[in-house]
Amino acid sequence: MNWKPKNELLRIIKKIKLEGKCLSINCINKPIKSHAISQSLLKLISKNGEVIVFENNFFNARNPEGTIKEKKRGIAKATTFPGFCSYHDNYIFEEIDNLNFDLSGKQAFLYLFRSLSKAIIQKEQSITLLNEAKRIAESNNLNLKLNSFELGILIGMMNLTEHKLNLDSLLSNNDFKSIRFTLFHIEGMPDILFSGATFLDYDFQGNQIQNIARTDILFGLLAFSSVKLEHGWGILFVWDSKSDYACLAFFNSLKEYTKESKENAKLSEALARFIITRCDCTAINIDFWEKLNNTKKKDILSNINNIVKYPSIETKDNLLFGIENIFNFKVSKVSENY
Repeated sequence: MNWKPKNELLRIIKKIKLEGKCLSINCINKPIKSHAISQSLLKLISKNGEVIVFENNFFNARNPEGTIKEKKRGIAKATTFPGFCSYHDNYIFEEIDNLNFDLSGKQAFLYLFRSLSKAIIQKEQSITLLNEAKRIAESNNLNLKLNSFELGILIGMMNLTEHKLNLDSLLSNNDFKSIRFTLFHIEGMPDILFSGATFLDYDFQGNQIQNIARTDILFGLLAFSSVKLEHGWGILFVWDSKSDYACLAFFNSLKEYTKESKENAKLSEALARFIITRCDCTAINIDFWEKLNNTKKKDILSNINNIVKYPSIETKDNLLFGIENIFNFKVSKVSENY
């Protein structure tokens, strides 16, 4: 096996992960390592200042779980991305970094804005990586077929950019009336924290919500984050009214899936399955992870691995089964603002 182009690509990947920009309008300041999950939240589940995160283990054929491995990381570096300069990171997100979630449209917006911003930086990094991969392949006479994969990333980027323009306008006008959210109040302390955004494709019955291969529509975008509450913590889902058609269908599906459940068992299972199969930015309590048996660890790793390796793959069955009896989210109530 010729490892020369692979090693060159690996060096480029490490460099690209550090590249970014401040996504605040017209800002040219150098980005810092912004936290997708606030350090104040990470402290809640940390052990000796560390949490479990999942990172790429590129080109390691001996890795039985694929390209993802768990790793202990200090909370100062965990779940960071180069998406804002120091000033704007603090100015925009200080409220959700330091305060409990107050069920306001503004705070819900900030969680949506942060998740979307991280997704944009990741897409830009992916586009840069694809261009470098094609260059390396050409210089080494390798046949690299990226057409459909590249198209999926570009379509995703177009949609993210349009959503970002809309959110920029809302932020500039301090107008959050179009922001919708569903909050699941969870008892106790979290074992897992997360921050993500996804274009909803399939629901909990395996029905298609929207075709994310189309180029003639704006995809419905749903963001989701763990939040600190006055009592316990919460799983927050946020979207803008432009995404109502997809997000409302998704939550109707969730209600249908869990309506026969006793003591919210299926709701806890459904929430955990969605988070693990749709989120590539998670942090887990070390003691919780170490107590899991190997089967449950492999279940988590394989699902997170699929997000990284096959981001454009159809996920019709992902919400139907898997990630069972791992996380126990004790939902005490649900709050909605729509």
